[in-house]
Amino acid sequence: MPLHVKRLTAQNTLTFDGFYAIYARAFPLSEQKSKETLLTMLNAPFYTIFLAYDDEKIVGFCIMYHPQKDDFFLLEYIAITPHIQAKGVGSFLLQKSLELL
Repeated sequence: MPLHVKRLTAQNTLTFDGFYAIYARAFPLSEQKSKETLLTMLNAPFYTIFLAYDDEKIVGFCIMYHPQKDDFFLLEYIAITPHIQAKGVGSFLLQKSLELL
């Protein structure tokens, strides 16, 4: 399967680990949330983590904050693995994430 986007679910710990590996490399430690906080966000109804896949390999993610009673979205984090940056993957991920929300 070519480039596609899926929601990260709490049931798949291997997928979370793949997401977290990209997250931990993409942002300075001072800008990162703890692994426990990210897991809490994953289970919160007002956060959604979307993953970009190239075939079945995770190549990026975005974390969206979307309070249920308000009419807005906040892109909290987005990152794409370095070897495919500047190829439109981030734009694709953001567009598909907004469509899925």
